[in-house]
Amino acid sequence: MQYDNVLVNTLYIYDQLGIRFWAKADVVSELQIILETEKRETFPTHSFIGSFEYKGRVLLPPVSGNIFTNGELAEFVQDNDSLQYDREVYVANTPLMKYTVLISNSTNSIKYISVS
Repeated sequence: MQYDNVLVNTLYIYDQLGIRFWAKADVVSELQIILETEKRETFPTHSFIGSFEYKGRVLLPPVSGNIFTNGELAEFVQDNDSLQYDREVYVANTPLMKYTVLISNSTNSIKYISVS
């Protein structure tokens, strides 16, 4: 996609896998594992159903937001930026990546995990 003659990120959605990612010039800038989907054209039609691992801890969907609010994954801190618009967001910055987790207001489970 071009905007003002500049190549911008393209959104790729894999409906059956429950993932989406943004790429620019064949380089992925952000990957999201969608655990709770939405009926919007920018979300996969199915949620991610596999397991995933973070620093040796295996997480199986649905993943309760309590693991962040209780500090079970100590690397994650709540993002209290006012631009979160009353959404509960946790962030972990590592030397190579940034992890962002959005907690669902309706289920208190993880809505998505973003890696950038």
